[in-house]
Amino acid sequence: MNRSRLAALSAGAMFLVASVLVPATTLAAAPNDFSISAPSSFVSVVAGGSAVAATVTTVKLNSTDPAFTINLSVSGLPAGVTGSFGTSPVSAGSPSTLTISAPAGTALGSSTITVQGISTATPSYTHTATFTLSVLPSGTLSLNPSSVTASTGGTFSVDIVTQATAAMSGASASINFDQTKLQIVSVTKGADWNTASSNWVFPSAATIATANSVGHLPAIAAFFNDGTSLPANTNAVLAHVTFFASAAGSSSINLPTAGSDAGVLLDGRTASYGTQIATSSASPTATVTTTGSSGSTSANTNVTGTVDQGYVSLSCPTSETMPLVRNVNNFVDFTCAIGSNTTWTLTVLDQNSDPATHGYMRDTTQGIHLHDALYTHFNKHVVVDPVSGVPTTVYDTDVNMAGGTPAGSAQTLATGQNNLVAPLTFTQMAEPNDVAGNYGMSVQFTVNSTF
Repeated sequence: MNRSRLAALSAGAMFLVASVLVPATTLAAAPNDFSISAPSSFVSVVAGGSAVAATVTTVKLNSTDPAFTINLSVSGLPAGVTGSFGTSPVSAGSPSTLTISAPAGTALGSSTITVQGISTATPSYTHTATFTLSVLPSGTLSLNPSSVTASTGGTFSVDIVTQATAAMSGASASINFDQTKLQIVSVTKGADWNTASSNWVFPSAATIATANSVGHLPAIAAFFNDGTSLPANTNAVLAHVTFFASAAGSSSINLPTAGSDAGVLLDGRTASYGTQIATSSASPTATVTTTGSSGSTSANTNVTGTVDQGYVSLSCPTSETMPLVRNVNNFVDFTCAIGSNTTWTLTVLDQNSDPATHGYMRDTTQGIHLHDALYTHFNKHVVVDPVSGVPTTVYDTDVNMAGGTPAGSAQTLATGQNNLVAPLTFTQMAEPNDVAGNYGMSVQFTVNSTF
């Protein structure tokens, strides 16, 4: 072929492309092979709490294989933590339950756990799956003491105690009690939680009065939000609760850890600060046995019958502190617990008998007194004006401590029947011309019955 012919063919050359279709094929699974799946990516268990159950899944990869089994094992568990399978060996394609338990004292933290499966068929295959196990802290709320014996008309106290296996940044507890036999007189903050940086949710006198009518005191709470925490594994008193035993018999006080007003503890560790700790009750119930009567219980019996002489008792705080701010009618609320099975009268008296200063708060060091008399009130409450809608604080009784007939005698503050936790208030006006000083008054409350 000459050169010109080649050139012509090259200029008009055609290229033919042939396609070859390769059919898709499925790679068959090896005989007796399987896959295994961990329960989930994350499983948690509470140290000292209930065991947790997690499901491990196996899948037979070749449905035409004859039945075979898989031996299961678990590794990587922290010291003291146990794990056991409900079924092992397990039939390929079936699940098995892995139960994990962490005893009290188990170190807190996270670990990578490996689940391994080895098939029993020939050929044998080994597969693994992993998940993260987190050991979480636990905590308890308890009452101390857990058993109390009291006399009718007397008082006793119990502490609400907190403890957790991790540092604590907060705690709360509510109280259930038998209001037919017990009445709360006062609640004070526990020294362990009452620090300069703690925040509180604390019951008022009105809240305590309501609790005494229904047998439930809403949650007392203390918490930190600045990184402060209380040490792990130490008993810390949240609150000190004083009760008045109003009637004889057996009763109980308990701390609920379930329901809408359940007690809780908060984690104080940096990585989980403020998160809730699994909380239970170590000694959730205090049993109270109330015996006898604190008053006279003698009886005279003759052919005409029995005369019951009844009883009467009174419990008041030993001291109250009231801030004195000038040009303000200062006040402090408190309660006195009256126990009786009859009618009674509550009176109040300034024990200072000097007619020149009787009824006035005095600074005995300087030999001076405030210009305005101290007032004692019974049953503080709010009344709303039906026209203006303006609320006003009022009292059922207002006693001027400088009053009394004859002068310097006890004055009636309240009357009633049977048991009562009486809501009382001191008020004191501080005038601009009152001399700076430390003022006080020794006030005597007396309850007189009609028997």
